[in-house]
Amino acid sequence: NHASHKGGFCYLPHELVRQPIDSEEFNQSLNRWASEIIQCFGQHQVVIIAIEKKLDTTKITPAELAKLMAKVVKKVLNQVYLAEILIEGGATSAAILAEIPLQNFLPTEELAQGVIRMQSLERPSTYLTLKPGSYAWPQAVTYAQL
Repeated sequence: NHASHKGGFCYLPHELVRQPIDSEEFNQSLNRWASEIIQCFGQHQVVIIAIEKKLDTTKITPAELAKLMAKVVKKVLNQVYLAEILIEGGATSAAILAEIPLQNFLPTEELAQGVIRMQSLERPSTYLTLKPGSYAWPQAVTYAQL
């Protein structure tokens, strides 16, 4: 029941997993998706970028999928000010951190075992919370639960 969420959902467009990464078509699709996410921020306080369970991921490796997510997050961050960024999954987190300009963080709280909220030293009003895929989101971040 997504109606109870304050958030908007922006799912990975299916054509992105079928196009060769960094091809012209891929870049156009990626820019379109970034624009959709940015528009979503115009309507919602919380935007969730996700991969649908039914998406056919046979033509893309998990590493490429993480890189794709990272590329779109970087584009969005360049245009939207975000106070809280929550990332699920170690590989996705690593890929996103490799792409974005925020590199140095100060851990501020452990919301649950292994779920760390950190303050960006480059942009102190921005916080990043990382969660390994195997853990559940703690109750403190219920708006992020899918």
